[in-house]
Amino acid sequence: MLFSLLYKYDNKYTHNSIQPIGGIWDLSSEDFSNSSLYFPIYDWEFYPDVLLTPQDFKNGRPDTRMEYITLGERTSITRESAFGKGTYRLNIILPDTKQSYMMYLPEIFNSYRLYVNEDLLLNVGNIQKGEIEIQNRAITFTAERYVQIILAVNSTSHFYSGIIYPPIFGTPFNVNTTRGLHILLVIIITVIGFICFLLSVWLGFRTKQIYAKLFGVLCAVATGYTCHSIIHTFIPVSSMIIYTIEIGAYYAIFIIIILIHNMLCNLPRAWKAANITVSSLVCIMAIAFSHFSSRINIEERAIFSAILDIYKWTLVLTLSAAVIYAMYNRIQLSKPLLYGAIVFAVSLIFDRIYSLYEPIYTGWFGEISIFVYIMILGYIVWANITDAYRFNLIFTEQKRQMERQIIMQKEHYNMINDKIEETRRLRHDMRQHFRVMMGLIHKKNYDELTDYIKNIESSDYELPPVILCSNSLIDALLQYYGSLCIKKEIDFDVQFSASKTLPISDNDLTILLGNLLENAYEACVSIEDNKTERSIYINGVCNEKILKLKITNTSVAPPDKRGTDFYSTKHEGIGIGLRSVRSVVEKHKGILDISYENNRFSVSILISFS
Repeated sequence: MLFSLLYKYDNKYTHNSIQPIGGIWDLSSEDFSNSSLYFPIYDWEFYPDVLLTPQDFKNGRPDTRMEYITLGERTSITRESAFGKGTYRLNIILPDTKQSYMMYLPEIFNSYRLYVNEDLLLNVGNIQKGEIEIQNRAITFTAERYVQIILAVNSTSHFYSGIIYPPIFGTPFNVNTTRGLHILLVIIITVIGFICFLLSVWLGFRTKQIYAKLFGVLCAVATGYTCHSIIHTFIPVSSMIIYTIEIGAYYAIFIIIILIHNMLCNLPRAWKAANITVSSLVCIMAIAFSHFSSRINIEERAIFSAILDIYKWTLVLTLSAAVIYAMYNRIQLSKPLLYGAIVFAVSLIFDRIYSLYEPIYTGWFGEISIFVYIMILGYIVWANITDAYRFNLIFTEQKRQMERQIIMQKEHYNMINDKIEETRRLRHDMRQHFRVMMGLIHKKNYDELTDYIKNIESSDYELPPVILCSNSLIDALLQYYGSLCIKKEIDFDVQFSASKTLPISDNDLTILLGNLLENAYEACVSIEDNKTERSIYINGVCNEKILKLKITNTSVAPPDKRGTDFYSTKHEGIGIGLRSVRSVVEKHKGILDISYENNRFSVSILISFS
């Protein structure tokens, strides 16, 4: 549908305009005040092998061979040779009112003179010597009733010759608007391609993703290819090297597409090697063909054109087969590659069905299909980068959680060892006390015994509770952050009961309680005002049926909430801790409530396991 619409509405050959007949173009009844554009394509007078001037037509047509031709129907100035010279002539009948007109001439290969009536308005290159100067040009002239256009062309240096692309005719405003829209579209695509190149290369080196680096190279080559329209609009080209770079970039795009394709589809090594070898050889041949185009005859050009057509169809079949192979092996994101291959195949088909297609604003079918293919590859590459980045974030967070859990377990282990040592010392001391008391009993020194017992009773042998919660994991978390709070002089109040075995996994429990305790502790530590009370209050219960948890901490600054997300104060972007807590709560179909009031930040969680 896209290619059919482009063919109908963005095509010089199907544009609704009057065409010349027998070398005469009658526009006398046309209203040039509207936005109409005209494309003279059919029935130009063509005089082969001669370079004529207006003087040669003073007494009518000169006595030399003439034929009527359609612009763009062939890509050589004569049917016998890829090179040569000739003269194009068109007689235009205009309205009686005198006004300004413009004719826009796309690339003409490769030097020419343009006459309007008797006046020489353009002299591009050295027409006598055939020296190159190629550029999109436009001429403005004032006329009424009748005007004669003569184009004398000499082509010696390119496998295209003469007028290949039909000109645009109309008022200066209409023609310039069309030119401006086309070049604006090309500039936008080029700038987007260049930005994607910079971003992909940066991400490729940042994430060490080979896909991103290759996609960056693809964007760079595609940008180099799209630049040719901008160059031909603003800069006169006097060397064929520009065309060599252009055609080289075009076929290099296929090489990079195949490289990315091979990696994404995980093809066998022999298949990859064959793809790259054939595509590289075709690219080298295309570059050599363009570089030595001045020595290639029309038969050789036809052979090479057939080779390129075979290569493109083979490429379509190869890409499609690679995608089918990937889909058979259940490789992720292989379907979009199939869509790209289909678009490319359809563009080749329509390029044959609609052979007379010359875009006004957009591009050729093949260029559009490549652009779509690059967008699809970009989507896949960015999806891979996003997945890798997401995996990296998850891995980093899991690593941090594990490290924190190991530290807490070590702290808990050390604390238990300290209590065991303290208990041993107490038992040893008590044995000594018992011996003293037994000696006093044997001596019947009861008054001294009474004083000794009172002295022992007044000594501080009370041990702080070792266990805050019967669940070892929760207890380790509470003990760890409790010890940190003691060191920082933060009030740490716990009222939490939990069963030894719980229906929630240790990983999910660590994410919930660990992230909330860490956030609460860091919020209190960040308070530098010594007069402000710093406290953390934990209240909750967790058993086989329910998890109820509320953690409240002092916070002098309200949280940075945007939508449903809370942004971190430690780094740029959304806070990973609260996002992890939310994902665990949603996983267990629970309720999460976050509030801030009177310098108190509270998080409440309710999860039912029944």
